[in-house]
Formats: sequence, C-alpha cells, structure tokens
Amino acid sequence: MLAASPAGALATPTSDRHKKEIARLGGGAMAAVWGGDPGGMSLELSLEMNKKLQAVLEDTLLKNITLKVSVNNVK
Repeated sequence: MLAASPAGALATPTSDRHKKEIARLGGGAMAAVWGGDPGGMSLELSLEMNKKLQAVLEDTLLKNITLKVSVNNVK
C-alpha cells in the first residue's frame, strides 16, 4: 500500500518545517547535534527523526525475516 505512494506523499507540513530547520542549521541534523551549535536541535525535530528511523528499522527487519523464511522454504 505505502510502496505505491509517491515519495513525500505522506509527509506532513510539520515535516517540511523540520526540513527547513535542518537546512537552517547547516550541515544537517548530525552537525547540529555534534557540530558545536549551541542551539542544537529542537526536541520535536529529534522525536520526528527517531520515529522515522524506527520505521525504517522495523521495515528492514520485517523484510529480512520475510527473506529468511523464503530462503528456508527454497531449501
């Protein structure tokens, strides 16, 4: 279902605001955290990044488990 959606179709306006904040910080989010910027990242931006990274991790784990089951079925 989600794979058929174009990239960015499910992005919220809040996500766009966070992207602008990252661009403003210069060098990306990781540079804001470890690059010495006294302002760093906002808690809201950090939580959104964590949520997206968790979704990628869960999707990858599911695909790996599915692949392992498929390989075991072929043997």
